[in-house]
Amino acid sequence: MNNSLVQRRARILLVIFFVFLAAMVLRFLQIGVLNREKILAWGESHVYHHGNIPAARGRIISADGFDLFYSERSFDLNYRNSKYLKGRHFDIFQDTISRILPRADFSGHILACDLTPQEIGGISQLLSRYPELSISSRVERKCAFPDSSISRLGGKVKRTEDRSFTGVSGWEKEFDAELSGQDGAFEVRYDRYGNWINGTLKITRQPVPGKDVVLPQNLSELLRQPVAQQ
Repeated sequence: MNNSLVQRRARILLVIFFVFLAAMVLRFLQIGVLNREKILAWGESHVYHHGNIPAARGRIISADGFDLFYSERSFDLNYRNSKYLKGRHFDIFQDTISRILPRADFSGHILACDLTPQEIGGISQLLSRYPELSISSRVERKCAFPDSSISRLGGKVKRTEDRSFTGVSGWEKEFDAELSGQDGAFEVRYDRYGNWINGTLKITRQPVPGKDVVLPQNLSELLRQPVAQQ
């Protein structure tokens, strides 16, 4: 009787074990096969960073071919605080940067603005050595005649949340539809320091630049034009 009871209980436990094992296998197949595409999509969305590529804004040009308003890209050297660069290590870091970029200012997070191509070339070799450093770019809207009536006639732009420009007054607002293009998109992987990983940048949508607007007046006419005639 006792042996029979033990065998019956053993068979019950064995059945429960195989049922549990079958359930685990089915769950694995559901996750690994049936939901594979969802898992891969979720994984990629967490590995890649998606960003916006602002479209180049068109120029405003006089009838005789002078650029009046245009966009210009500048590059800045940034510094992010690090627990590893303290005391003597920071002194060595500061001395290394200063030898390449004597005008660097270590009082804030932006060490230098408007880097020249030569300065970028010198600093770029230190980016892998010091992950606390990064080079960022910005685009500014410029007027070729900032102290004239053209500057006031041209008006102002503001930067949107996606880093594009939109006109808010003057010619910039009047011709905003023509000057604005269509933004592009990209995806890229970051390392643990928040820097782009070389070779991972992928353009998913090419930006379409805005159109240039040619005014009917020559430069000399615009310089003589009172603001009240806008």
